[in-house]
Amino acid sequence: MKESFILRTVRGLENVVFGSRPVLIVLFCVATLFFAVVIAGGLSPLGVKGVHFDANQNKLVPSDHPYIQTSNQFAAEFGGRDVELIVLEAKTGTIFTKEYFDELQHVADDLFYLPGVDRSHLQHMFSPNVRVLELTEEGFHASGVVPDDFKPTPEGFEAVRTNLLKGNLVGRLVSGDFKSAIIAVPLLEHGPSGEKLDNIEFAQRLQRDIKDKYQALYPNVQIRITGFASAAGQIAAGVLYVLGFFIAAIAITAFLLYRVSHHWWLTTAPLLCSLAAVIWQIGLVTLLGYGIDVYSVLLPFLIMSIGVSHGVQMILSTGQLAAAGEESYQAARHSFRRLFLPGGVALITGVVTFLTITTIKIPVIRELAATATIGIGSLAFTNLIWLPLMVSYAKISQATIAKMQAALDRREKFWHLLAIMVQPRYAVALSAGGLALGIVAFVVAGNLVVGDLNQGVPELRPTASSTATRSISPTISAMASTRCWSMPPAR
Repeated sequence: MKESFILRTVRGLENVVFGSRPVLIVLFCVATLFFAVVIAGGLSPLGVKGVHFDANQNKLVPSDHPYIQTSNQFAAEFGGRDVELIVLEAKTGTIFTKEYFDELQHVADDLFYLPGVDRSHLQHMFSPNVRVLELTEEGFHASGVVPDDFKPTPEGFEAVRTNLLKGNLVGRLVSGDFKSAIIAVPLLEHGPSGEKLDNIEFAQRLQRDIKDKYQALYPNVQIRITGFASAAGQIAAGVLYVLGFFIAAIAITAFLLYRVSHHWWLTTAPLLCSLAAVIWQIGLVTLLGYGIDVYSVLLPFLIMSIGVSHGVQMILSTGQLAAAGEESYQAARHSFRRLFLPGGVALITGVVTFLTITTIKIPVIRELAATATIGIGSLAFTNLIWLPLMVSYAKISQATIAKMQAALDRREKFWHLLAIMVQPRYAVALSAGGLALGIVAFVVAGNLVVGDLNQGVPELRPTASSTATRSISPTISAMASTRCWSMPPAR
């Protein structure tokens, strides 16, 4: 029987791959090392920035939406979307004390000189762009919230309180109980020298130069900070925890792989090739100028899981063929021929799936799809080609083959037990149960809410030991909802 064109192509590729086994393994190792150097920032002298956390609020919104375009058009007049809200909360008493006013003034002054702050739209009680407008017998009269001749006396504080009430600023610049005041800090998209503003670095400055500094100097005043930059800083700090989970996942996967293969090399090879795919993915994304964001930080887990899934099929196939009497080299070639086509189709399906996501016109989603596509493309080389070459060097003993065969026999019993479910008397009950669950799911789906209903940043729950989330008190949330940073002059 004549082979199809596809099968002849796979067989020809098999001859090329296994005919150049040492060369290809060396090339794959060199490529992995190169991408590791890229990730570590080894090409920084050439202008290639190493792997970095990319926190850009503009990536999270549909840039071609009319509302966003209008916002961008008038950003110079009303300030951008990226605003940090800093609240100074008096632990005892109210804001009307000399100590509190001194701290508010000093914090505002320090914020004014931070690189990346849109100084013309910085707003607080002392800022000149917050005015109290009064209609008097002589016409309109505009004054600052804090009078020019202000003195920290009971009369002076009463004048400030009166101006806050006249200007309808209670709940906008100060809380209703006069225990907190807000500083709205709009951020520029680019720094003073023209470079893109690093939100992570800015968040670190806020923590170090504002919160830590002034809470030490004024222990009676609690400083709370919320906003995109500070949230991004907290998420970036949590990346190390994600790395810990990744290492734990590798350890658990290694244990399970060994339970399947009973051979140290058949356990190590799939892990190395899958980990290489993750390195290729991150390295290629870094070379293209992209960084890791809130969404793509989880993609290495996806790529690793897909790689291990393909790896398990490879080692099981090789073990079965070895148990049938084939040598490791022949078993690896046979497994390559058997699995290349279905594995390739599965990876292509994954690529098409993620490319479909690019129809969502939000930059961060499109970057997510591109990053996932690059990772799956990397798997086509590391797991469909490199892994069989690595497995072909395995020395599988008869004792290992016996253990693998015993494990296969145990799994075979499980599948036979599961196959009973397709018998009519069991299948009818299972189908009825599935139909009932479908009806319940349909009814419950009517209450599905799209979005996030809880307080704070979705990625930083209070139970996640996040200081940023816990600092979002009802007072700050109420102030934030008033959008005081874009308010017109007070009347």
